[in-house]
Amino acid sequence: MRHLFALQLRSDAPQLKTRLAAAIVLVLAGNALGVLGPPGMAAYFGLLDLAGLRTGESVLVSAAANVAGAMAGQVARIKGARAIGIVNSRELCDWAIRHARFSACVNHRAEDLGTRLRQSAPRGFDIYFDNSGGELLEAVLSGHHIAPGGRVILNGVRDDDPAESLRRAGYAPGEITVLRLSAAAYQHRRSEFMKDAIAWYGADRLACREDVAEGLESVPAHLIRAMRGENFGRPLIRL
Repeated sequence: MRHLFALQLRSDAPQLKTRLAAAIVLVLAGNALGVLGPPGMAAYFGLLDLAGLRTGESVLVSAAANVAGAMAGQVARIKGARAIGIVNSRELCDWAIRHARFSACVNHRAEDLGTRLRQSAPRGFDIYFDNSGGELLEAVLSGHHIAPGGRVILNGVRDDDPAESLRRAGYAPGEITVLRLSAAAYQHRRSEFMKDAIAWYGADRLACREDVAEGLESVPAHLIRAMRGENFGRPLIRL
């Protein structure tokens, strides 16, 4: 159980108090923007409400080490499904397996994506929670890695015509469903999400990671890293 505030500090240690207070603020800010914020809520409702996740299903998650991706994998695991992640480095794969506890993870820059996905789910995945779009989405669809009746959840992904992507991939009309996800559409149900998410977080069932840079002068470089997909976790600036 996480106890952020169950500490007593001696009155003669003001510097330690200051450092601890700063650390607590950073943890709470990161979580409010991450697993307990819009990205976490998107993963929660995207899987449980929009996709209708069922126990025993196989869930594929792109960008599996970012906040929404990691949360999606962990929600799937908690609900009795099997989560496979896709990331772009060995370090991210290691984190997704060891900390977010994905069943498996594929480094698509160093491994044969199609081969690994077929090994992980020979009959295809029931749900693809997509945080990436573009070539990776095309590769998953064209490789027919989605099982008949499967659902593709586009989380903030721009795809002008999902039906055209499915046609190019050779899927029959209605064979799989592509759904767009907006966390804002679930804002009125935030209390449902918070009830579960806070309980899971307090019980150490959710892993999260922040990518923290120091000072306003680091903002441009930190933003560029995030836009390139080089950040590891939720990008934050410590002032």
